[in-house]
Amino acid sequence: MKQATLLRVIIGIVLCYLQQTALAQSKWQFGVYAGGNVSKLKPGELAENPAYPFAEQYKWTPSYNLGAYTDLLISKKLYFESGVNIISKNSDAVPKLILKAERGYYNSNNVFERFNKSYFRAYNYQSTALQIPLTLHAIILQKSNFKVNIYAGVLWENILSLKLNVVNTSEWDSLPPKFLFDDEAAKQANPNYLSGYKYDENSFTRSNIGSVFGLGCSFNKIGVDLGMNNPIRNYTSVQYKNSSITFNVRYQIK
Repeated sequence: MKQATLLRVIIGIVLCYLQQTALAQSKWQFGVYAGGNVSKLKPGELAENPAYPFAEQYKWTPSYNLGAYTDLLISKKLYFESGVNIISKNSDAVPKLILKAERGYYNSNNVFERFNKSYFRAYNYQSTALQIPLTLHAIILQKSNFKVNIYAGVLWENILSLKLNVVNTSEWDSLPPKFLFDDEAAKQANPNYLSGYKYDENSFTRSNIGSVFGLGCSFNKIGVDLGMNNPIRNYTSVQYKNSSITFNVRYQIK
């Protein structure tokens, strides 16, 4: 028997077992949750290519997530969970040095004074996505109505909105005379620097897959979860991640 056929048979047997177990126990639960996350963009080698709008480093930046879930118990200690999740992810870039330019003039003592001006650019992203996770939960501690579980699984994501905020800043190494307070130095060194970056949303792959895992606890119908949300996204031919640490408070409706 070929391996692919054997794998299908095994999966079929497992699914039939899970279906029969679920029907026998009739254990469905569902509820809602809301919380926050902190995300950090990891652009990888994109940061090294000036043609891509990424900084070398990003900070952990807060945002929100909310959704609804449904649980299917397959035993006293195991259950599957799925649902829908709306997650917003923000990025806070450390400004990237784009250009250094020099200006100068002869002072009253006929001495040429040089002043260096540095130009920085930060590309910050904000995205909102719909996610459908599928996780397997294992209850590792249970006392009366208090439970602790660990979980891991996969997710499918579709980006609903994506925004780019370009922040340009500049600074002198030492304060020059007022008549040097202009952008002529930058224009002379790089005429295209001050032109706006043309951003194409279609260059991003909106549908992605990823992983999710974490730890949860509940008492009666109230629960809290702490986990990692890791979709893999694609910018042209290079992968980057926007991982999130998530914290949710959930309420079990049924």
